[in-house]
Amino acid sequence: MSTTPIATYEDVKKYDMEALIAFMKGKFGLTENELGIFRDQGIDGESFLMLNEERFKECNIRMGPRAKLVNLINKLNNQSFSREPTGLVHIFIDNPNIEIEGKQLISNLENVYEDQLYIDYGRLLKTVLNGRQIGDNPVIVGSCPPTNDSIWRELENLGCQVTVFDQNELGASISDAIQEHKRPGIIVVVSGDGDYRPVLRRALLRDWIVEIWFWDHGN
Repeated sequence: MSTTPIATYEDVKKYDMEALIAFMKGKFGLTENELGIFRDQGIDGESFLMLNEERFKECNIRMGPRAKLVNLINKLNNQSFSREPTGLVHIFIDNPNIEIEGKQLISNLENVYEDQLYIDYGRLLKTVLNGRQIGDNPVIVGSCPPTNDSIWRELENLGCQVTVFDQNELGASISDAIQEHKRPGIIVVVSGDGDYRPVLRRALLRDWIVEIWFWDHGN
């Protein structure tokens, strides 16, 4: 009999005592008497996930079923661990979007010409990271920052490089990140464009944290 998990960690954790017994009935080679032990001991799903071989021995569960139950618990607990958030930050910058809106905003606020302004991407990177650890090379779509920008020094300090794509590649890059990394982290999107909502919704459903950074007065 296979002991591949037939329910998720979160499913089993929510089981009350009777739901746990119903889940195990007819599986793992347990007899009615052995199932009754779970009821007698008041074992629900949450406490079941804390059990080990020694505890099953104390409950007089036979060796065969005991081995299968321990294997199941290990797989379920590993499943839970694999989804724990990493806290790592993955940065995606829509360069044309932020540059156009930013220059228009600052030009109006400071009464200067737009062609006199530029974005310091190094400071932008440092601001959105805010002391947190970066998870992968930042992705910038549209155009590459100039060679004299401070981003290159920041990336060198972080041991990273910048990846530059065409503008329509940002959504695909976010999708790649949430598929390639088994454990969720933090997605930081620097853009005011609503086109990325579907992929960001997918990220949220997979337990990623999503942050949107943009100008306060952006259109």
